[in-house]
Formats: sequence, structure tokens, C-alpha cells
Amino acid sequence: MTAGTDPNDPDTDGDGRTDEQEIALGSDPNDPNSPNTIKIGFGANLAGVTDTQSDGSSNEMRQNINITDTVFLDAGTYTALSWEYNAGADLTNGGTQPTFPFLTIVNGPANHTVIAFGDTIDTEPGMQFAVPFGGENNVFTVPEGGATIAAGIQNPSANGVTNSILTDTSFGSTDHANSTNFSEAGSLGATLDSFGFANLSRTYAFAIDVKPGASSNKMQLDVDQVGGDLVISWPSVLGKLYNLRSETDLSNGEPVTWPIYDGNQDIVATPTTNTLTFPLPADSERYFVIEEFDAPPVPVFEDNFENGQGGWATGVDDTNPGDTNWELGSPDAPGPLTAPSGSNCFGTNLTANYQPDADIWLRSPAIDLSLAGEATLNYSEFRDIEETFDSGEIRILNAADNSVLAVVNSGIEGTTMGLWENISTKLPASAMGNLIKIEFRLMTDNIGDFPGWYLDDVSVTIP
Repeated sequence: MTAGTDPNDPDTDGDGRTDEQEIALGSDPNDPNSPNTIKIGFGANLAGVTDTQSDGSSNEMRQNINITDTVFLDAGTYTALSWEYNAGADLTNGGTQPTFPFLTIVNGPANHTVIAFGDTIDTEPGMQFAVPFGGENNVFTVPEGGATIAAGIQNPSANGVTNSILTDTSFGSTDHANSTNFSEAGSLGATLDSFGFANLSRTYAFAIDVKPGASSNKMQLDVDQVGGDLVISWPSVLGKLYNLRSETDLSNGEPVTWPIYDGNQDIVATPTTNTLTFPLPADSERYFVIEEFDAPPVPVFEDNFENGQGGWATGVDDTNPGDTNWELGSPDAPGPLTAPSGSNCFGTNLTANYQPDADIWLRSPAIDLSLAGEATLNYSEFRDIEETFDSGEIRILNAADNSVLAVVNSGIEGTTMGLWENISTKLPASAMGNLIKIEFRLMTDNIGDFPGWYLDDVSVTIP
């Protein structure tokens, strides 16, 4: 609650945003000239219709970038605070479906560079405002000279899911793609230039609120009085911890410096919502904030291969099966002479060079990221792969059907100079909320043979 607002009027200053929406945006609900944010996109106030009903093949994993309601931003640093949308029920299951927002620099026709992306959420039917943008990739920099910025959304679901954000096909233009013809938007710096329908005549009901400066996301709180207790609820994410901070005077420094209230610190996330109940304070006026921060990494999957192959699977997609394979055991020349831990690792021919025309894969067991907001892939690698002509690739697969959700890293080549290296890489937004597999794939051309690619100590941690 904010001092001076009218408890009987949901929009005290009459600026078209409810007091709750303005607080979530960091705006003053008593000032009609606030929130001092920039809206990119058409917005939730679109009387559209639910998009084409799913046919199981062409309406999955949609990506839409609004190229009509773009905004030119001057050079500087900005923060994506929140987004809004208007959604219908998912025609596939009548419920909701995952979607994440993102922002791009428009380089030219059907060519974009991702500069920010938010958390994946399950959309809710109807108009939703001040939805936290979320994530750790919400602050972005516009280069010298300024740039045209566009707002986008991506549905990272598996095949056969309808896009529930409403659309109007009578005006506007959208760069639009389905799962078979788009580049992953959940990676900073990614180039998006693969669209099934560039400059498609339609507009989608969403927009992203941006504010100048590098400020953090403000979390939307639900505050209720129940008898003599105060009940505070907030959206929570696996892998995060929370502190409840409080002050009676807003002039007493930034919220991050406010005292911890009543010992409520290091609160473990209970996704998708945390609720805290405590006695109603005696103060006539008191302000509360929830501080979110990363918990120490928690492994959700780890394997050092000392107990055998387990649920790992190997396969060959080349025309000469048998001469190059992922093998489990103790390595030897021409590769590493030992594993980095224990005695076992996986390698592309443990004691021989890989051969030409190879296309082989190694897939992990299913890994549950259904409640994860962020996750990190960790592994040790020994690498000696011919540059330019041969390469490795790491993919994220949907565990249900082994369809590709994202490519984490491609063009893996060259050498680790005869040493094992520890690698950590953030998994993309499209992996979150899903049961996934991780695939390591080696592809070679028709000449030459090299020691190859060796892997050990694979883990996935949250965050």
C-alpha cells in the first residue's frame, strides 16, 4: 500500500494504469505523469482473436516480433521492467502455456539482434498488466547513435501447442516464425533472421515497458490482512532465496539497505508462489520489499560415469556406422591418458581417432527443469577437433520426443591443448519449465581424422 492512494479507486491518478500496476512498475500511483516508462509494442488493449487452432505441426513454438510499434531509443542503458498481454485459453488443452518476452535491435528487414529476454511464464487468459519481465537479462545498452527497438514473444512449448496471445490480422506487421524456421531468442546477442513469414500482416496483443537506467526488476507483491496477521505473497523461482526488508520512512535509503524484518531472511523458494504470514505491525505506516537473490547452486543432475552408462544413450546418424562412436571407459592415446576424475569418461573413440563422415550423438537421461527459472550446464571436456571442417554441438531436447528445443553451443572445434577444461554455460529460457535431455553431437567432413571429443563430470545446477 502507498500513502495517499484512494482505497475505493483502483486508479487513483486516473492515468489508465491501476495503482497495483504502477507500483509494480516503480511508478507513483498519485502522479498521472508517472511512470516515466517507454512502452514498446501495441499492448494488451487489442480486441483480437486467439490464433489459429493447433494442428499439431504448424502452430508450435511460435516466435513473433512486432515491427510496427517499434520505438527509437537514444544511446544509453535501459531496463525492461515488465510486460503486458491479452491471451485466450490454449486451444490445445484449455489451460495456459509458456511464453517469454524479449527485445531486439532492428538491423533491417527480418533481421534482429536480441538485447534482452525475460522469464518464461504460463500465460493467463485475459488482459494482464505489469507482469514482471524477470530474469537476469533485463538490462540492455543501446549503442552510440541510438537504435530502433522491437518487442517480441516466444512460445517455447513442444509441438502441437497453440499461441494463446491474441492477434488481429487487419493491421500492423510482424516477423513471425514457427518451430521449424526460427532462431532461438533466449540468448543475448542472438541474430534472429529465420522467419517463415517475414513482415506478416498482423499485430499481437503484447507490449514491454522499458525505463532508462540500469534498475532491477520490481517484484509484484500481494498484501492482505487476515484477522490480526499480514499475509504477503510473491512469485518465486526455484534456485532463488528471499529476504523481507522493511522501513517506516521511505527516505531512509534504498530498499536494499532496509533492515531485515523480524528475522525473515534466506527464505527458500516454494515455486510458483511464496507466502509469508506474520502479526500485523503496530506502526501506522510501514513499507515492505522482497529481495530476491541466487541461492548456492543446487545440482538437479550429475554423473561422473563411474557407475556405468546408466540412462545415457548413444547413436549414429552417419552413413558409415561403426567406425566412430561415443564410447564409455578409460581413455588413452591419442586422446587424454586419464579421465579428470575417477577412471571413466565418454569419448569419440576412446583409444583411436574419429573417422570421416561421422555424425554421432550422446544423450543424457531426462532432467527435470519443470520448476526452474534458471539452470546451468557444467562439464569437463578434452577436445582435439579439426577446425573449420569438423565440429561439436550441444543441443537441448524435449525429453518426450527428442525434438530440439535449443542449440546451446555450436561450432565446437579446435583443441584444449592436451588438458581437461571445466565448462559452465547457462541453459536458454526454452529449456526452463520442461523435462529435457542434453545432447552432445560430433559431425565430421569426408577427410581427415583427429583425436576427438571427451566428456566427464556432467551436471546441471539451479541456478
